[in-house]
Amino acid sequence: EWARGIPASDQPRRLSQLPAWWTNRIDPKADPKTAEQLNEMLWALKELSAGLGQTDAALDGVLTQVRESIHPANRSLGALCLGALDAVAHLVDALEDRQYYQVRWAAIHALQVWISRSADFDRELYRTLVENKGYSKDNAAIIRRLLHSFSVAERADPKTYETLIAQLGHDKLAIRELACWHLTRLAPQLARDIRYDPANVEGRVKACEEWRKKLPPGTVPSPPKSPTGAGARRSQETSNKSTWLTRAARSSAITSVASGELSGEHHRVEGPGHDR
Repeated sequence: EWARGIPASDQPRRLSQLPAWWTNRIDPKADPKTAEQLNEMLWALKELSAGLGQTDAALDGVLTQVRESIHPANRSLGALCLGALDAVAHLVDALEDRQYYQVRWAAIHALQVWISRSADFDRELYRTLVENKGYSKDNAAIIRRLLHSFSVAERADPKTYETLIAQLGHDKLAIRELACWHLTRLAPQLARDIRYDPANVEGRVKACEEWRKKLPPGTVPSPPKSPTGAGARRSQETSNKSTWLTRAARSSAITSVASGELSGEHHRVEGPGHDR
């Protein structure tokens, strides 16, 4: 109910049946393209469930995943759970994670969902950034703004892109990450050709220069073409890769983990981290 802005009832409600999102299980073998990613998330869910079963402090158990796990999926899942626990200060820490971009992405999504629940939460985030995390009022305002989407008019305004490109060189990692997050969605055809890691301080200037070459001041990116055929499939695969974490984490795989019954065989793949 909170997600739709409906005042929550203080009394339990009886459901005639469990909702589909709770009972439908994920079958990693259904789509070979996302099988590895889904397996990683299913294992993350299972390990998080096991960890929470060993402590009465849910927040401590989640923070252990976010801070200590060697697997990006576990850390990312933990970041999503921080939003569910209203642990906004810890979400800000996740947004500043210098080692795992997956954690920063998860923190962005979790914060966007969290502030969408109430205007009070938007203000609470700003207060947390200034009073608890030491951000200046200007930088806190930038972060709060970048956690919201841009209007049609703003997306058609060259100043929007000039500002985002400039923010790729900001001294705050959270702002660099959010600027990058927006640019990769507003101009995906350009972002594909520019290698940029917001955590790499030394690469900031070069990234800004490359973006300005491809998107000069006073211009806006061309609307992405609607792909067809093989192009449409590649576009969908890209979309799947960028959103797999959210889909898997909020899926009914949680039910399977809670019951200790995962359908099929799930093996975590060891190896180097994914390139951005």
